Amino acid sequence: MKTRRAYQLLDTFAHADAIGNNVLDIDEILQRAGWETGIYCVSTAGVKQTKIALPYSELGKVVDKGPGLLIFHHSTNTELLGFLEKKEFVGLKKLLVYHNITPGEFVRPFDHKQADKWDAERKRLKKIVKLFDYVIADSEFNLMDLGLKPGMKATVVPLVANAVFRGEKTKKTSRKFTRNKNKILYVGRIAPNKKIENLIKTFVVYRDLFNKEAKLEIVGNFAPESRYFCYLCNLIDKVGNDGIRFCGRLSEDELIQKYMEAGVFLILSEHEGFGVIVLEACHFGTPVVFLRNTALRETMGKAGVGASKFNPLFLASILDRLKKDKQWRNCLVKEQKKRLAFFNPKKTERDFLSVVNKLL
Repeated sequence: MKTRRAYQLLDTFAHADAIGNNVLDIDEILQRAGWETGIYCVSTAGVKQTKIALPYSELGKVVDKGPGLLIFHHSTNTELLGFLEKKEFVGLKKLLVYHNITPGEFVRPFDHKQADKWDAERKRLKKIVKLFDYVIADSEFNLMDLGLKPGMKATVVPLVANAVFRGEKTKKTSRKFTRNKNKILYVGRIAPNKKIENLIKTFVVYRDLFNKEAKLEIVGNFAPESRYFCYLCNLIDKVGNDGIRFCGRLSEDELIQKYMEAGVFLILSEHEGFGVIVLEACHFGTPVVFLRNTALRETMGKAGVGASKFNPLFLASILDRLKKDKQWRNCLVKEQKKRLAFFNPKKTERDFLSVVNKLL
């Protein structure tokens, strides 16, 4: 039997990033199934390129070894698509894994050049699809960007990073932390589409009207000099910074501690292609409150508390009830655990291998 080879290609391979974790998971899945694998990228963040991922220019040197599968991860404006059309890759089967590109409208007030790049990339998505033999997305929400539905040479495979399912680590650490119902947690990028300002506005209403002891912890990388972060700091200056803390990027152990101490996980993003972070919150028994106008409605299903629109007073009242109503809180946590079972890694691994085995 001939050796099957798979080459993953992406713009930026980042440490502790949802897409980076997704790439590593696919690499492990394929290796377990007997494939030879490689990861190639334009740049890295937080990892050594030569250790995990090679420069994308090296890819052309290895594809002549025989039949192979090229897996391209798409999530931003890129010049790699022209690279894929080079003659060296003509004989490869090509699989697009689409992770979503943020519409420029969200970032335009803070970075109009980036907004133009993202909008231009989104406009050519339907043409890009034609370069590939098959498409995988982690939600129907993302497939809609491509003008596709499941079955149209495309399918939904929610490739949830194994980091979500930290069962052994949880057993070792579960007795070290006490749940603090005054703590509200957000984890993710500090970016305009995540609407961090709406987190702050909701928290201020909750703090001022319901719970003077409330704390908001915002976990995720931020650039202190960025226009968006300055905008958030100015907002905090106006509303009062009591209880609001930007934690930056944390280690895995520190992040687990945050999940296990938090009373509520609050995410008010207005553009989300999947949202693996809500599943992490579910895994650690933290009730999730979110907006249903993104792919989070698919990810969460009937679990958690989904609001149809942003209303700070309504959301603050939900936070208050979650603190006071133990029975309701316990029911929510139980339903979230059931929802988490839908994303069992063994099931998604089978679904992914079913796709690649048909291609090669």
